[in-house]
Amino acid sequence: MPAEPDPYFFENQQLASPELNRLRPEARYVRDPLFKSLVDSLYNLIRAGDMTPTEVREAALFAATRYETLHVTPILFPTRTV
Repeated sequence: MPAEPDPYFFENQQLASPELNRLRPEARYVRDPLFKSLVDSLYNLIRAGDMTPTEVREAALFAATRYETLHVTPILFPTRTV
């Protein structure tokens, strides 16, 4: 029976650090395997003629917007005591 995947794997890796998100896309492509995989998948969709670059951009923006819309984080204000 295969071992359960570690849900904290990427949190324990340097690749998941906030500093990586500040790198230019070219540097992230080299250092972050998940980012590289996504870029390669999108590139191959364009190369195969399945999607245009505009469609890929629109899909990526829509996916990010949809996630933010569906995963609203409540803002908690501290309670005031008088």
